[in-house]
Amino acid sequence: MSTVARKIAEPKVVGDDDDEIKEWYEGDSETAEDAAQYLLFFLDDSYFATPLLSVREVIEAQSVKSVPSSQSHFLGIFNLRGEITGAVTMTERDRSKANQGRFLVFETDIGPIALVVDDVVAVISLSDDSIDTKVNVKSKVQARHRIGFTKLGDQLITIVDLKKLLTESELININSLKKK
Repeated sequence: MSTVARKIAEPKVVGDDDDEIKEWYEGDSETAEDAAQYLLFFLDDSYFATPLLSVREVIEAQSVKSVPSSQSHFLGIFNLRGEITGAVTMTERDRSKANQGRFLVFETDIGPIALVVDDVVAVISLSDDSIDTKVNVKSKVQARHRIGFTKLGDQLITIVDLKKLLTESELININSLKKK
């Protein structure tokens, strides 16, 4: 497996496996020619990655205004430099914690959406052969959101596609909430 990472921030202490994560991404910083870059992040006691180019920006969590009668994964809206932006989560998350952690901002057909995560860990490089797309593993993330899985020591990393986090009808619903 060809896996290379570049450290972008000190990792948050999250459990017994942190030393393994630190050793892994503090190692070789060369990028493999056949590898794509992914943003490694931490959410609800699990590690996830998403293609780096799908992330417009990473920002500190902002104050999120809750929207009544919205779906459970839609945490609310916030102002991103004059642009009303929706905040969503992939897992069950306490709405009161929506303004904690980091936001991964990505583009959709209705404008930017921010995925609320606990922390951003590193930029990693993964070759296609290191990503298993056929694994049938129980995950906190719905199958439609997943690209596949990879391993980092004993840690299973779920690779997600931000563009598939929301269905067309969910985007339409969020767009109508943003206009209220």
